[in-house]
Amino acid sequence: MKIHQLLAGLVAVAVLLAGCGDGDTTAVADRVHPKPAEPEFTLRDIRKPCQALTRRSPRVSLDGHAGAMNAGFLMAKRRGFFADAGIIARMLSPGRPNIPVHYVITDVDDIAVAQQPQVAIAKAMGAPIEAIGSVIPQPTDALIWLRGSGIRDVADLEGKTVAYPGVPYQRAFLEDLLEQAGLTSKQVRIEAVGYRLASTLLEGKADAIFGGTWNNEGISLEARGAEPVIRRVQSLGLPAYDQLVMVVDSRCLKKYPQVYRDFLAALGRGTRAAVEDPAGVAKLIRENHEHDAKAGRQETEAQIEATLPLLSRRGHMEPGQATGLLAWMHEHGLISRTPQFSELLTNEYLAR
Repeated sequence: MKIHQLLAGLVAVAVLLAGCGDGDTTAVADRVHPKPAEPEFTLRDIRKPCQALTRRSPRVSLDGHAGAMNAGFLMAKRRGFFADAGIIARMLSPGRPNIPVHYVITDVDDIAVAQQPQVAIAKAMGAPIEAIGSVIPQPTDALIWLRGSGIRDVADLEGKTVAYPGVPYQRAFLEDLLEQAGLTSKQVRIEAVGYRLASTLLEGKADAIFGGTWNNEGISLEARGAEPVIRRVQSLGLPAYDQLVMVVDSRCLKKYPQVYRDFLAALGRGTRAAVEDPAGVAKLIRENHEHDAKAGRQETEAQIEATLPLLSRRGHMEPGQATGLLAWMHEHGLISRTPQFSELLTNEYLAR
């Protein structure tokens, strides 16, 4: 995938927001899934930012629906850690996997949880954003297929259908893997399916999935009785990166630094509390999903067990890892320039 294709994926955005109440409730509001839109957004359309921060009420776009990877956020709100810091954090789920960074750029949200490569692409394009803390400091993305599918390695994907969430960098990474295996994207059918990765594979609508994670989709497939073959991205030759970071508008960061410091300190408390209380995390997730099915509980608990040890308690991002990612992405044509790691991230606002 070339740079202009990544640009098209980044700029095709429909800014559609569903409300979320303030107060002490921990429930995460889901935005209505936006219909496909024609590219209509450019960096010239950036809106006036920071309005919610004047009230210390940041709007937070989580990584998908309420789940184990968002446990620190959920626990910080439920335990009152944000309130202790004088912050009313409004938690929302993105309408599509590729849209959280867009929400920050267009001032729909003040903080977004997104993958570090996605942030790197937007930053290389000139977006006024910066990562201020890590949620999961290592890649958990994976290429997954089912045992018995006849697939043994990437080269066996020729003529197959591979589903991915729809985030541009994930398609670019997948195409790089195909190229290394001697294939082109024309020899593999690649389909964006949003959050429906596990069900798409189980229903036979795809032969493999990419861009889901071993600790989420991989665990989900196992819990549903499938036999997934899971190849983590680093075992496939892709670079190390933070799976999830918190990205903000750089201008708001300069204008309201204490709001972000207080937010990160409260989140750190929430993450530590989540790691120490898996049963409490499971209860919060069940409340948000509003289901009590036994299979659902087992699946959630398995994902929690796999994910909580991965969560960053300090939020620190490793500059050397980010530098390596940026260099690799530039070398492989995914970004037109290589930003300094100091342009991409800062650990300055984390609790000491």
